[in-house]
Amino acid sequence: MDTAISTQQALREQHLVGKQVKGAKHLLEVEETSERGRGIFARENLSAGTTLLEERAYATVVDDKHLQSHCSLCFSPNARFRCSKCTLLHYCSQTCQRKDWTLHRSECACFRRIAPRRPPTAIRALCRLLWVRQKYPNSFDAINALQSHSLDYSKEKLETFAQMAALIRTIIGEESCLPPSEMIDLLCRFSCNSISVSDGELVNIGVGVFPVLSLVNHSCSPNAAIIFNGERATLRAIKNIQVDEEICQSYMEIAEPRYVRRKELKETYFFDCRCPLCLRYDQTADPRTTYNCVSSGCAGFIDLPDQLENATCSVHGRLSADLEAKLTDEVTKAFRLYRKAAEESDPDRALSTGLACLRLQSKLMHPANSEMIRTRRLVLDLLLSRQRWEEAYKVSHDLLDAYQALYEQHHPSISVQAYMTYKLAEWCHGDDIQLLCAKISEAVQLLLVSHGDGQALTKEAKQASENCIIRRGSLNTFG
Repeated sequence: MDTAISTQQALREQHLVGKQVKGAKHLLEVEETSERGRGIFARENLSAGTTLLEERAYATVVDDKHLQSHCSLCFSPNARFRCSKCTLLHYCSQTCQRKDWTLHRSECACFRRIAPRRPPTAIRALCRLLWVRQKYPNSFDAINALQSHSLDYSKEKLETFAQMAALIRTIIGEESCLPPSEMIDLLCRFSCNSISVSDGELVNIGVGVFPVLSLVNHSCSPNAAIIFNGERATLRAIKNIQVDEEICQSYMEIAEPRYVRRKELKETYFFDCRCPLCLRYDQTADPRTTYNCVSSGCAGFIDLPDQLENATCSVHGRLSADLEAKLTDEVTKAFRLYRKAAEESDPDRALSTGLACLRLQSKLMHPANSEMIRTRRLVLDLLLSRQRWEEAYKVSHDLLDAYQALYEQHHPSISVQAYMTYKLAEWCHGDDIQLLCAKISEAVQLLLVSHGDGQALTKEAKQASENCIIRRGSLNTFG
């Protein structure tokens, strides 16, 4: 059967245009648009914090970095039980290990056969996807309904997919694979539809395929975000959504400059982003790419969206050749300092270099400049590793301010950073109960919208808030 015909048939069966979305908690429908293809649209007004839909993954795997620390079924940390046969997968409990055995039985034998080689994350995910198909043949229509973009990939990329398909065939055997042409098509679908699975703190720990969530289109100014609980994903509204408005999530890091976002979206998902955020900065300066003017005493700013040439100050216009050269030198110096800090193996030297980079960038850049955000993230991790809580609190607070300048009000990144800022305040300002109560109250309100009441991180924050209230009450009583 022609692949295009089978895909259209799967589309009709799986995601009927104009019908209620599977797993939706409210009135959501799939709609075909001329510019963006299929998308999910609200058929009622929805408030920020609403659970829009929930979906269990068709197939998920823990990534290579977390394979030994996280459960391969529920993705929880502290995986204490290892598969004694393949020694590759780990679990948090024997219960999870037994539940996963129905699928792991097949891959376990294959992993033992190819040992000591260990297939990387994407290969393991595709193998598991094919084992799910073999065990539940009718379920595969949901995968066939996904967009493949097979005609959009370069010849070189398709050759890479062919090599990956050959490797998969050697691992799981011919009987578990699709015909060669369909295997390439499957890799195309996986490449542009797989979703990174993260924990409550938004650290990526795995990858999965979620056929319904794959219908949610992209915006750099999203009104929804995905929160994971193991292999289950929840799409939550992070803004108020009007009736007939499209539900959109962000496919990538919104703190990146527009030219970076557009390049990655074009290369991975094959579309030119024309979302409101991208169009807004056709006319105004984007904080992500804004620099302070290097002319002495000038308070102007310079927006450099994709290159350092033709730098123009908002106050006195085009920079002279000397000032442009000075800006280039300073930006290059900051970039080299960041690279040196990121690549340094000694944590103390890395931290010293990272702080030097941050001091230089604070003179050069807008506080929400993407380069400065990247440096703050690196420095924060280094400060935490050296237990320098006071400095870490300051950097975390600055990072939160930057996120609030760039992200939607209830974006999960803001919520997580607000809670981290509270925890750092607790470590270095533990006696300032008014400060702690203010910080944890802000974090809880944000988490209730972005993550929801049932998430472990929200529960932890709510408990911290209750403890703060009790402490404040005790001080008021006995103070």
